[in-house]
Amino acid sequence: MHSWPFRGWAMDLIGRIYPACSKQHCFIIVATNYFTKWVEAKPIKSTTSQEIITFIEEQIVQRFGIPESITTDKGTSFISREMQDMAEGLKIKLLQSTPYYAQANGQA
Repeated sequence: MHSWPFRGWAMDLIGRIYPACSKQHCFIIVATNYFTKWVEAKPIKSTTSQEIITFIEEQIVQRFGIPESITTDKGTSFISREMQDMAEGLKIKLLQSTPYYAQANGQA
């Protein structure tokens, strides 16, 4: 596992949430650090790859540095070409757990 804080993160999406809030956010993106169990969460309007990349850049990279790995399920937004390009550019290893099997990820 990860032997240093903020090197490895687990990420997942919550939603669609009904009813949406007044700003039309109907999903929550959640990231949990494996070592510290620190949680970052943010309401989002859609589950596009760009929303997820922005979350990673603003809530993880800018605050805690570039992680070694991010573990997600195999959701479309997490395995997109855009996500792969972002990870390759920052040298982040993207790991996938089994979709619809929450125990496989174990954190987020």
